[in-house]
Amino acid sequence: MPGSSDKRPCPRCRETGTCLECNGTGQIGCLTCEGRGNRTTPRGLSFSCKACKGTGIVACSPVCSSCGGSGVITEAMQRDVREKYQIRFVEYQALVNVSTYLLLANVAVYVIGTATPWGANVVRQMCSTPYIVANGEYWRFLTPIFVHANIPHLLFNSLFMIQFCPPLEGIYGSGVFLGLYLWSGLCGEILSWWMHQGIGGIGASGALFGVGMAYLGLHRRFGMFDSTSINRWTTYLVAFLVLGFGSSALGMNFLNLDNWAHLGGAIGGLAFVWLWPRPSGH
Repeated sequence: MPGSSDKRPCPRCRETGTCLECNGTGQIGCLTCEGRGNRTTPRGLSFSCKACKGTGIVACSPVCSSCGGSGVITEAMQRDVREKYQIRFVEYQALVNVSTYLLLANVAVYVIGTATPWGANVVRQMCSTPYIVANGEYWRFLTPIFVHANIPHLLFNSLFMIQFCPPLEGIYGSGVFLGLYLWSGLCGEILSWWMHQGIGGIGASGALFGVGMAYLGLHRRFGMFDSTSINRWTTYLVAFLVLGFGSSALGMNFLNLDNWAHLGGAIGGLAFVWLWPRPSGH
């Protein structure tokens, strides 16, 4: 019959719904001190067990942890367990397809803008103006992410791209990664344009902040990375934003950072990961 196999007796509690370790009492003997309440060092010194605070007893869930006290195992519960312990993203490999073209595009725009007689006009057509909406030049909300002010600006963003874009492209696939990158850059440029009263910044850093926040989103939503690495990465990104806005507020923004583009890109990247289906790896 349809649905007849959806529920099965819980083999752990034998349909009782109670924990077999404590028989539903909610307490079991401390495993650390074996219920004695104290421990003894190799030199014969005795001290109170910290795990049970000297009582020899620790708390235990009175209901069966496998079935949640229902006495039965459902297909939905088994699916949740499989989902929880599924090994994710084992097969993915870094891809450089789109990442390479994005990097080359940044380099090409800089070379054209500095080494050709007509390059300056091309770059001007790619940069932001106060009249983007009035003139219908909406491409200017996206093209500034390929323009860089100088070699250090280009070099710093290029190094970030080389390190962090290929792994993310491998996880999402080239098409989705390109969408995430451009979307993050667009969000950063629009917020920069809005907050700077019609003049957005230039550079790939808004899009790259979206790439950085995508790693955080993947971990928080799908548990992809180890907590130590992602916490360190989160601290770095947040600290960079805080220091950027703080230095600007104090009039000390010597590097001329576009903090609003960074923030917009970060929000865009995080939102993309949160709304996009789980990647399967490539």
